[in-house]
Amino acid sequence: MLGLSALDIVLLILILAISGFIFGVIGFGYGLFGVFALWIMDAQKVIPTLLIMSICNQFLSLAKLRKNQIPIREWWPYGPASFIVGGILGVPIGLYLLIHLNPFAFDELIGFMLFIYSLWMIFKKKLSTWPANNLKLNIFIGFIGGIVGGLIAVPGLMVVVWAMHAGITKERQRAIVQPFVLTMQIITVVEYTLSGKGISNDLLLLNLISMPIVLASTLFGVWVFQRIQENIFRKLVLILLFLSGVSLIFKGSQIFL
Repeated sequence: MLGLSALDIVLLILILAISGFIFGVIGFGYGLFGVFALWIMDAQKVIPTLLIMSICNQFLSLAKLRKNQIPIREWWPYGPASFIVGGILGVPIGLYLLIHLNPFAFDELIGFMLFIYSLWMIFKKKLSTWPANNLKLNIFIGFIGGIVGGLIAVPGLMVVVWAMHAGITKERQRAIVQPFVLTMQIITVVEYTLSGKGISNDLLLLNLISMPIVLASTLFGVWVFQRIQENIFRKLVLILLFLSGVSLIFKGSQIFL
């Protein structure tokens, strides 16, 4: 299947399952650990796989945490909608930069910035606060998130950074971040499909084989999320941001390729 050995398939499913667990706990960043799949498959197969898995995980965790979701009638102006509007405006810019400039340089640049930011935040005793209900700021954060998403396919990073400084609960953070990320990913899938790049039958079969294990690991991660305290959740987010920076630096240096 896809020229992969049985060991390759087992390792790939393990990477996807661990990504699912991390996503279940934190609520973003499925592809940041999933990038290790580049050890096993080329990017043309890894990218659609991560998109499919991440979107399925988004729907599953949103359904599991539906009691914590913001009602759609309250999405505007201070819910996910303001970030989504900004993100829709930012994605085309990110895609333009991706096409015309060296994407690996942006991976390294954003990865280095995340690396420094997360280290600084880990040792900082008091957070600076940003307004949680500022429409212009929220749209701007979504706009930057859209650009980053178009560039490196991780749109949720900026919204997560905003959420940490806005002083909102872990439940509200997920209620804003996940709809934003899901919308950006659906836009990416549509654009990927319209570009004429299809998904082979073997790749689809591999995704179907992996899906039950990945979704089970995501449910376990959501179970952990529901039971951890706010301070522990914040530390886990910072750790993931730190690892995200390292992951993007490695990806940008093409170590995996």
